Amino acid sequence: MQQLRFEKQQIINQISTLKADLDAKENELGKLNRQLQFASKAAILNRLYYFSDKLINAYLLHITTHKSEEFDVIEVAKKILHTHKKDSENIYEKQAYVFYSYVNKHEDEKFFGDKIIEFAIMLPFEYKFQKIKTYKKNNKY
Repeated sequence: MQQLRFEKQQIINQISTLKADLDAKENELGKLNRQLQFASKAAILNRLYYFSDKLINAYLLHITTHKSEEFDVIEVAKKILHTHKKDSENIYEKQAYVFYSYVNKHEDEKFFGDKIIEFAIMLPFEYKFQKIKTYKKNNKY
């Protein structure tokens, strides 16, 4: 009987140790998942900032070389989109194609002067706004 009690206590101790190990591993996994989510968002934003910079640089080049001609930021954005693969295997590249919906959303608008720069700068922020809306919707704020 004493031997069974001893074995029972050893099993209880093993269970406690395993539970503590499991809790530590779950905490570590949670931390890694948060880091991966942060890295994922950073990779997507990096891509969107890249597109934004390309638009701004195209506009600045246009200003210095074609002063009398109108700059169509939507047309240039579409050209930039055609030079990048939407169906890339890279998940961050795919998610960065918020750019497509952003351009389509503003397709019928005309942009002049500072509004062209604003259009380009707002691209990454549009992604951030969408993430905030999704977060609020999912958490019912």
